[in-house]
Amino acid sequence: MNFMVILPFLYFFAFLIYLYMAGYVISRNPRALLNQTCAATFISFAVWSFGMIFTQDVRTPWSLAETMYRIAAVGWISFSAFCLWFTVIFVEKRRLLKSKIFYFLIFAPVVLFLYKEWTSSVFMETYVMRYWGWSYVWGETVWTLLFVIYYSLCMLFELYILFDFKRKAKDSFKQKQAGILFNATLFTFVAASLTDVVLPWLGIYVIPNIGVLCVLVWATGMLYASHKYKLLITRAAIVADKVLSTITDSVILLLPGGDIVNVNKATCRLLGYREAELAGKRFDIVLSKEHSGSGVIGFPDVASRLDENGNLPNTEVTFAGKSGAKVPMLFSASSIYNRAGEIEGIVVVAKDISEIKKTELEMERLNKRLIADETSILRILKDLKKAHEDLQNSQEQLVESAKLASVGRLASDVAHEVNNPLMIISGRAQLSMMANPDDTALQSNLKIIQDQCERAKDIIQRLLMFASPGRGELKDVNVNDIIEFVIKIIEPHFSIKNITITRNYSKNLPSLKLDEKQMQDVFMNILKNAAEAMPGGGTITITTLVEGSDVRIDFTDTGVGIEAENLKKIFDPFFSTKEHGTGLGLSICYGILKAHGGRLKYSSAPKKGTTATVLLPVKSDD
Repeated sequence: MNFMVILPFLYFFAFLIYLYMAGYVISRNPRALLNQTCAATFISFAVWSFGMIFTQDVRTPWSLAETMYRIAAVGWISFSAFCLWFTVIFVEKRRLLKSKIFYFLIFAPVVLFLYKEWTSSVFMETYVMRYWGWSYVWGETVWTLLFVIYYSLCMLFELYILFDFKRKAKDSFKQKQAGILFNATLFTFVAASLTDVVLPWLGIYVIPNIGVLCVLVWATGMLYASHKYKLLITRAAIVADKVLSTITDSVILLLPGGDIVNVNKATCRLLGYREAELAGKRFDIVLSKEHSGSGVIGFPDVASRLDENGNLPNTEVTFAGKSGAKVPMLFSASSIYNRAGEIEGIVVVAKDISEIKKTELEMERLNKRLIADETSILRILKDLKKAHEDLQNSQEQLVESAKLASVGRLASDVAHEVNNPLMIISGRAQLSMMANPDDTALQSNLKIIQDQCERAKDIIQRLLMFASPGRGELKDVNVNDIIEFVIKIIEPHFSIKNITITRNYSKNLPSLKLDEKQMQDVFMNILKNAAEAMPGGGTITITTLVEGSDVRIDFTDTGVGIEAENLKKIFDPFFSTKEHGTGLGLSICYGILKAHGGRLKYSSAPKKGTTATVLLPVKSDD
C-alpha cells in the first residue's frame, strides 16, 4: 500500500525536476540552440511524468487513465528525437544540422506516431489494472514494431556519436562532458527500455513502468556536467581567467543574456567592488544612469548595437562605482562564438578616460574662448567693412553730385546763351515761309530749319530741367496709382512689341509727398529704357514694397542687360548707348529723385536682364 502512494509522488517529483531543469538550462544561455533543445527534451520528460502521475494510481478511473496515457504519449514518443537533436548540436555535426532530411527523419515519425496513437491507440493492445495502477500491454502491430525500431535507432545513434566525439575531442572539457552524457544516456536507455519495453513485451509485470524515473539519471548527469565542466553555459570564462589579471584596463566577461561571469582585478580596483559582489549580477550594475556621449543605457542596448561581426567598438559610457562615483570609460565589446557559430559570451573592455575627459573639457573651454574672440574680431571687421562701403558710397554720391552740379551750371549757362539765337532763327524761318509760300524747295528747307530749332529748344528745356529739377508741386499720392497711370498710357504700345508687364504691388504702401507729374516722367523714362532693352519682346516685372524707411519700386526686365563698364556711366549727362539718344534721360530722373530725397540704382547681368530700383523716403523733409 505504501508503494501505491509513493509511486505517484515520485512521478510528481520527477515532473517538477524536469520543469526546473528546463527553466535552468534556458536561463544559463537562452539564445543558444543547445540550451533550447535541451530544454525541449526536459519538457518532453515533464509531459511524460505528468501523465504517469495519474495512470500509476489504483484510485484513477479508466476514463481518466486513458486520457493521461495519451498525454504521456506526447513525451515518450518525442523525447528520443529531442535527445538526438541535442546530441548532434553538442558534438557540432554541422552538416546534419544544415540538412533538411535529418530533421525530416527524426521528427516526421514523431508526428505520425502521435497521430496514430491519439486517433486509434495503435501501440497498446489493452490496459490492465496492476497492484500499482494501470499498466499497458504492447500491441502486436506493425506500428508498435516501427516505434521500437525508431526509438532504438535514435538512442543507438546518439550513443555512437557521443562515443566517437569523446574519442576524437582534443578539448579535455569536451571529453569529460561527452563521457558524462554517454554514461548517463547508456544507463537511461538500458534501464528505461527494460522496464517500459522489454518486460511488458514479454508479459512480465512485476516492475511498474518507471522508464521516466530512470531518465532522472540522465538529468543528474546533465546537471553535474553543467556545474563541473561548464556544459550549457559559456566557456569563455575558462579561457579568459589566465589573461584577465594581466590587463590594466577593465575587462568584464558576460553571458549572452547579460549576466556577469567574471571581472578582472582592474575592474574591482576601479569600481570598489569585490569580484564576488559582481559575479552573477546584471551588467547594468556597473553602468551609471547618466551617460556621457552616446553611451548605452543597459545590456539590451549593448546586445542590439553589436555589428554583424558581433562587435561594438569605442563607445563612450559612464561606469558607476560602488560608492556612486562616476567614471567616464571608452567602451568596446566583442562576442565569443562556439564551433556551431553561436555566441557563448561577450567580452567587454573599458578604459578609464577621466584624464582624457579633463583635457578635452579644458580644450573645449579654450576653443570656445578662441571662437568667441574670433567672432568678436569678425564682427569688428564686418562693421569696418560696412563703414568702408558706406564711406565709399558717400564719396561716390558726392562725386556724382559735384559732377552733376558742375554740368548743371554749365548746362544752365549754355541754355540761356543758345536759347535766344534759336528763337531768332526759328522766327526768321517762319517769316520766310510766309513770304515765299510758292517756292516748294525753299519751304522744305525752312521747315527743316524750324524742326531742328524745335528739337534744339527741347534739348535746352531738358538741360534746364537737369540743371535745377526742383520738387514741383507736392501732394500725398500712392506710388501704385502713379505707376498704373503710366502703364495705361504705354501698355498698348508695349503689347504690339510683345512686351508684357507683370504687377507685383504691395497693398499696404504708405502715401508719399511727391510731384505726381515728375514721378510719371521718371517711371515713363525707366519703362521706355526697359522696353528698348528688349527688342524681341519680353517681360517687365514691377514690384513695390516697404523697405525700412523707404518705399522701394523695382523695374525688372528680361532684356540684353548692361555691360559692367557702361553700368558706372549711365547717370553721366550725354552718355548714351542709343543711336539717337541725348544721354539726359536718366540724369534728369536721377535729379528729380534726388530733389525728392530719393535714390535711383541699377543692377544688371548681361544677357539676363536689368533691375532699376527707385527708393523714396516715407517721410519727406518739407
